[in-house]
Amino acid sequence: MTRQNDSNSLDQRTFVRAAGIGAVVGVAGCLGAATPSADGGEANRDAERTGGNAKGGRERERTDGNGRGVGEDEGEDAYNRADVRFLRMMIPHHEGAVEMAELVPERTEREELCDLAAEIVATQDEEIARMRRMLEDAGADPDATEGPGMTDGGMTEHDGMMDDGETEELEGKAGEAFDLAFLDAMIEHHEGAITMSEEVIEVGRSPEVGALAEEIIAAQNAEIDRMEAWREEWS
Repeated sequence: MTRQNDSNSLDQRTFVRAAGIGAVVGVAGCLGAATPSADGGEANRDAERTGGNAKGGRERERTDGNGRGVGEDEGEDAYNRADVRFLRMMIPHHEGAVEMAELVPERTEREELCDLAAEIVATQDEEIARMRRMLEDAGADPDATEGPGMTDGGMTEHDGMMDDGETEELEGKAGEAFDLAFLDAMIEHHEGAITMSEEVIEVGRSPEVGALAEEIIAAQNAEIDRMEAWREEWS
């Protein structure tokens, strides 16, 4: 599941913005674009129903980052420092992806890009809500932030997020120039999320966090494949 890349590039919404999804449809090139369910895909709903442990037997396989096996811990004991850090860093990371995706409707004429943007907004808003709930279950403040650098759980930050200048540059583009710049930025952003997810799988304790990380890796690798194909076609 590891993705090789030249860059070493861990997405605080408090609720799912259904209105944000609606805004993606019916603007510029997004007329007629499909709008996914605001609660995310079927895999996410399955994970919610099963407590995020859709990968059977996962709780018997993961460790807490210090070589200790994980049994059927509940509540705060089910999470270690790496889990909490991952959640706190992935929430703003997802928010960044949503903000990027919300730029699409007014700047592109490609319906397929509008469809992807709508999927990103829906899926990642739903995952933000899940991650905030996990932090509450862990006894951690969902509104607290994490600084960059190494943690006691061994996780580092490789996020692929744009800085303010890069965001302003993307906002200033339209048409084909925007389409290609958006693909470059979102591919790098997704690669950062994949790296962070792979790390928490190695050093985290919570089966629910691990299942979410696996979902992120699978979904974002698939989206990267789509975007790379479009980039080659549109260049």
